Amino acid sequence: MSSQPLAKIIGSRQTKAIQEALKPHLLAAGVHAVEERIGKPHRFLANARHRGTLRVRDFFAVCAALDLDPGEFIRETLHGTLSAEIRRPRIIAVAWKRAKEGGGDGIGEEKLAALQSEMQERPRQARTVLARELKHASLEEIPRVLGLYGSGLRVLSDLDRAELIFKEALEIARTFDLPAAQPDLLLRVAYLELERERPDHALRWAEKSTLEHARLGNREGQGIGFETLGMLRYYTEEYQAALRDFDTALRFLRDPMQKLATHQIAALCYAGMGAEEQAWQRASKARRLAHHAPEWMRGKLSWLDARLTTGVTRLGHLQRARKILCPKRPLDCALVTVELIEESFSQGEDVERYVMGLCALLEKTGSQRIEQAIVRLARRGSRLTPRLVSEICKSLDRARDRRLSTLVTADLIS
Repeated sequence: MSSQPLAKIIGSRQTKAIQEALKPHLLAAGVHAVEERIGKPHRFLANARHRGTLRVRDFFAVCAALDLDPGEFIRETLHGTLSAEIRRPRIIAVAWKRAKEGGGDGIGEEKLAALQSEMQERPRQARTVLARELKHASLEEIPRVLGLYGSGLRVLSDLDRAELIFKEALEIARTFDLPAAQPDLLLRVAYLELERERPDHALRWAEKSTLEHARLGNREGQGIGFETLGMLRYYTEEYQAALRDFDTALRFLRDPMQKLATHQIAALCYAGMGAEEQAWQRASKARRLAHHAPEWMRGKLSWLDARLTTGVTRLGHLQRARKILCPKRPLDCALVTVELIEESFSQGEDVERYVMGLCALLEKTGSQRIEQAIVRLARRGSRLTPRLVSEICKSLDRARDRRLSTLVTADLIS
């Protein structure tokens, strides 16, 4: 088998990124994958890897000797379980190095809070900033920066790398005796497990976080922990247990925004139980706390109202929620749009602009949750025009191509 030019295998736009990704320590992961494929180490490769003399053409020569197609092998490796080292964010090594050096002068609480908001709204840009700020982070701030970085990966649906980041951050916190950093990281893992649709795992991580907050005497943290436990029980339809958690959370919480979020989910619990009057009472309590809330939170309140109403009124609330959420909260906007499309279907309304908007959000964010929502819609092809089904398929293809490119180039930003 003759080795093909890199540009032909991957595409000229990605050639430079692939060449960089196959050098020096990243190439080692490809070597490891080849060794795993043949079931034993290839000594030439192992020795060359340790000497640092392994080159791109050596990689292709080995693929040829093993009768492997280089392009297909790269794709499989990037997507498979053996790609962990290729996809291991370089920010981890930087974090350990900075921690061993004692950290920097510090970033400051105000900037960290701003980055937390930025991570929800523009995760790709925020990760670039975090990678730079890590150089200035104090020892105590290093696990927090990693936690924020991992949450950005979670927002982008890169769950495996997010988990790796969170667990490395926890290891740094334990190694350097930073107990205050641990509860927040444990809670971030809980949300990641919820994203994987494993609520039982999420519940265990949230319980660990709540217990750590209690051990440290952090009342606000305990409140957040109980709020998360209630939310997880809401998702598993354990409504009575969830409401007990929410009531406990409200005894600890002081932050109005956290209280608002707690009342919101409690309202949905009552709605799930068919207790409409109590649901509206909780929704009213949430709305009374919203006068200092950011605009996107008002969008979530309109979304809540939509879930408590039906018919034309529900459609209006969903349209309002989508309008508010789209500029700042793309994932929430996408989920609202899915509900809006379903409601529009039921009322015989045109859905084209909503479907096209959903496709645009997918291409913008690369979110697998949005992709899954679009696939569910596409399967209902009898209710979509052939042109819309075609546009959905094109959007899915573009998003998946972009995700492959992101897997290759993700570390270049850090």
